[in-house]
Amino acid sequence: MHLRFLFTHSEQERLAVFLPPKTGTIHATFIFNHFNFKTNIYGGEVTRLISEDDYFIHHHNQTIPKGYEHYDVIYTARNPYARLTSMYYHDKRMSEFEAPYTKTFKQYFSDRVNKGWFNINDGFNFVKPPKYIIRMEHLYEDYIQIPFIRDSKLNKSGILYDLCNKKIHSKNQEAKPLKDYYTQDMADHVYETVKPYFDVTGYDKDSWKI
Repeated sequence: MHLRFLFTHSEQERLAVFLPPKTGTIHATFIFNHFNFKTNIYGGEVTRLISEDDYFIHHHNQTIPKGYEHYDVIYTARNPYARLTSMYYHDKRMSEFEAPYTKTFKQYFSDRVNKGWFNINDGFNFVKPPKYIIRMEHLYEDYIQIPFIRDSKLNKSGILYDLCNKKIHSKNQEAKPLKDYYTQDMADHVYETVKPYFDVTGYDKDSWKI
């Protein structure tokens, strides 16, 4: 039973958008707000509409309400190895509001694995097979696979390319090469646990070594 969830869609395009955590979702929200997407808020059950907005609200819900089952889905995506290190830094920042955070990524990884890290809340499952995938590492290339975006003024003006290029090359001062975070055993565990995600999104099993 869902107490409250959000659903973003375009009636004109017959498309829904899902934004799993740590996949460039704030950037995607900004981009899609240039198009005719809106977010509905549901409460209690998948048929009870609480409110309907005329803009795209940033959220991570992945529930399809009744009446929209036929809609195709756009997913944002990111290399799973990078997503997990990003989650580590996010949780570290949140924890440091209360006390200094001393866990290494390996300790964090072990703790989360023991608690059942990989689940639907982390967005490694697909509620519905995606029609389009927007990967953080290939933003512009993936956006222009979507016809209404490719043909838009945002793209033809060059603005979309600039926005995507800036995002791709933005720097996280805390980040290190992925190979500095993972051992082979850790990487194998990630791959074996979320292999369907790798298969659908096209990320390589050994991409953590690059």
